[in-house]
Amino acid sequence: CFLFFRVPKDKERMKPKVLALHGFRTSGSILKIQARDLPLADFDVHFIDAPTLATGEAQEIVKTIFPAPYFEWWTLQGETYSGIEETLRYIHTYEQQHGPFVGVLGFSQGACLAATLLAQAALHMEGAALPQLQFGIVLSGFIPVDRAYAGLFSTSLPLPCFFSYGATDFKRDACVTLSHVFPAAVTVAHSADHMLPNRRNGPDAIAALDAFLKPFRK
Repeated sequence: CFLFFRVPKDKERMKPKVLALHGFRTSGSILKIQARDLPLADFDVHFIDAPTLATGEAQEIVKTIFPAPYFEWWTLQGETYSGIEETLRYIHTYEQQHGPFVGVLGFSQGACLAATLLAQAALHMEGAALPQLQFGIVLSGFIPVDRAYAGLFSTSLPLPCFFSYGATDFKRDACVTLSHVFPAAVTVAHSADHMLPNRRNGPDAIAALDAFLKPFRK
């Protein structure tokens, strides 16, 4: 007598997990809409909210298009990121509950945070919030201003990373500078400003990202 058990589809093929980090004073649900053209169907993407509600007004264009609430990963006080320690603890706890995450995606402030998480993992730092990271997607990112974290980028970081930014993006030069820290970086610009690449403004960026992600799909 033989017994056959059908394995549920979600058990047949566990998708690699990616943590997605939104921009300043937006939200995970907003980033999910912004990222709709990114080739992420083969990944289990977690679009999370920052642990802190926005302490000030969101940009007018954000408020016009997307409803509240809005969140922030930290606020800048002088050259210090107020709230970043809480954010890193929050992400570490989320990793323990929902990980492991092999990839991280971030836009703008979330891209700066993503780069910081990648640096921690690449340097095998004790207490790294996402220690099992294998790759990153950094969109309109920048090196942290806070000196406590800027030092992480004083050496080459060997993790594969995809970078993109707009041709008229006010973070363009900062994102290029950040990409130089990652020797395995793939960098493709799109034609718009401070926003994510999509099929209209960045078909080349979308295609390059699709190729970049191929080794990490299961």
